[in-house]
Amino acid sequence: MGSTNSILRSAIDGEINCLVLVGADPMNDVPDSHLVRQALAAVPKIIAVDTTMSPSLQRCEVVLPAAAFGEKDGTTTNLEGRVTQLNRKVNARGTARPDWMIAVELGELLGHDLGLGSVQEIHSQLARNVASFADVSRAALAVNPDGVLLRRSMTQPHSATATEVPVHSGFGYRLVVSRKLYDNGTNVAQSPSLMGLAPSSALHMHPLDFSSLGVDEGTSIKVSNHRTSIVIPVVMDESIVRGTVWAAWALIGANIGELIDSSRLVNDVNVETL
Repeated sequence: MGSTNSILRSAIDGEINCLVLVGADPMNDVPDSHLVRQALAAVPKIIAVDTTMSPSLQRCEVVLPAAAFGEKDGTTTNLEGRVTQLNRKVNARGTARPDWMIAVELGELLGHDLGLGSVQEIHSQLARNVASFADVSRAALAVNPDGVLLRRSMTQPHSATATEVPVHSGFGYRLVVSRKLYDNGTNVAQSPSLMGLAPSSALHMHPLDFSSLGVDEGTSIKVSNHRTSIVIPVVMDESIVRGTVWAAWALIGANIGELIDSSRLVNDVNVETL
């Protein structure tokens, strides 16, 4: 299975005739906005299996409604690798169904019997065939309300080859991008109680770098790279390393993803006043 970027590049190269988005919103989930636009425009057919509308779903020909997390049984795995059991709290609305049911029916329509008839059967197969899930049986989850940790792989990690990072190549600042807890993602944007917690986009600079601009904090400036430019407010931030600028992506306002080129090891930008 390829990475998200490799799948999107295959779509641009005409190697994918139909793209299926399962709970995915590339327009908000992939930092390289240019890559996403090219890929979605190149794919002849896009199908989505999801619970809520998103910018990516607006490009789909078919949207199959899936039950949300409180509308189906199953498990969830957090970043720690802890698996906990989920129990259905309410019935799914309308024609929405658990995503595994949708996968089984699509398989039948395509002439493939997946041999699955329940969440329990899916979980059993997962525990049998995936080594890290060997300890996560239904019985173990039933007696451990705090969940069960996945079994760690005993294989040795591959040694990483040192990569030479290119110099600034004519651009003044190295761009550093990360994500905030609350942003413009679908779950936050469509939750009335959470959407107000997402800040607007801004470019963060070290105070000494900021002073060279000669503008007030909050002033909109132009940030550009080899491909395009955006206009975004700038703020002082002592935590930023001099010579770099930082911004969170997937926020309301200017889209920092326009300046991210995932084909490059690093991304450098110019910063100038309007």
